[in-house]
Amino acid sequence: MGLVKVLFKSGVYTTALVGIFTLLPIKDDVTFTKYSVAPEKPLVDSLAMNEKLSGIDKIFENQIDGPEGLLYRNNTLYTTVNFGHVIKIVDDRLVPVVKFGRDCDGLHEEHICGRPLGLAMDKNGYLYVADAYYGIFKVDVKSKDQYGAIQQLVSMDEIIDGLLPKIPNGVIVATDGTVYWTDADTNFALNNSLYTFYADGTGRLLKYDPKTKKNTVLIKNIQFANGLELSDDESFLIISETGKYRVLKYYLKGPNAGKTDVFVDGLSGTPDNLKKNWEVLLHTIGVFKNPGF
Repeated sequence: MGLVKVLFKSGVYTTALVGIFTLLPIKDDVTFTKYSVAPEKPLVDSLAMNEKLSGIDKIFENQIDGPEGLLYRNNTLYTTVNFGHVIKIVDDRLVPVVKFGRDCDGLHEEHICGRPLGLAMDKNGYLYVADAYYGIFKVDVKSKDQYGAIQQLVSMDEIIDGLLPKIPNGVIVATDGTVYWTDADTNFALNNSLYTFYADGTGRLLKYDPKTKKNTVLIKNIQFANGLELSDDESFLIISETGKYRVLKYYLKGPNAGKTDVFVDGLSGTPDNLKKNWEVLLHTIGVFKNPGF
């Protein structure tokens, strides 16, 4: 009886998947070839299970919808949420910071609402946000405007190395103002992101130069490019390659500048946001409810 149930469920899932791929449009240049991932590393030594994350408290449970990026600065915690909002916690209160997109009727209209994902802050206190449907933005959180002064750095209509961005995802800022960001895929928008985990990876790591206002592609063909982080000495970046269960390392300085290595692979789960220090704990343990991509 158990085998019958398994076969039935497998048939249902397969039929549903085939139906989805049949009904939704796919670009002619999208390719689907077999790719492999490294075997899962054993959970021993530095990867051994531990209780470091036990005893945590959840905050604002059931009050925040879809928190994604996290940023802690000046005793203030910022996060990106559904319906296009960035919010912050001040004196145990949820305070709006900035809104992208337009009002919509629900998450089925996410492409209208906007969906901010990654966020970062530069040394001058400006907030940088990657919105999956609207691009990369710089926000003056000290502005007297209700939601701050918003400057768009990267538009979804901007052709970069022959391709339009589809899912701006992670973002980080160097001390010289250079903005590094990931475009998770160049074929499908976030509301069709199921495809990105079956099609050949087209994700990218990019650099935005604030002086020239130009973007340069640093890495191509990433299997869903996701979160990223900058080393303390700004000599390299690490980038989550979600679809391959690994993290990449891109050298910015030194003899290997411009080269890419695998930082770690064989992960037991799909990597998402990357943060140095305590912030990674907040996202990993799910301090908020319902984390998204």
